[in-house]
Amino acid sequence: MREEITFNIEDLIEVLYPCHIEYILKNWRQKEQYIQPYLEKKNSKIHAFIR
Repeated sequence: MREEITFNIEDLIEVLYPCHIEYILKNWRQKEQYIQPYLEKKNSKIHAFIR
């Protein structure tokens, strides 16, 4: 059985270089269900990477 891994993308944005965040978002399958709550926040840091 495979365990689900969860993380906070906004926390990662604070500690990784922008190119790493872009790589993660580009190659992350089924990311929409995980990042949707962040996209709904107007002040979310993810808006700098997803427009």
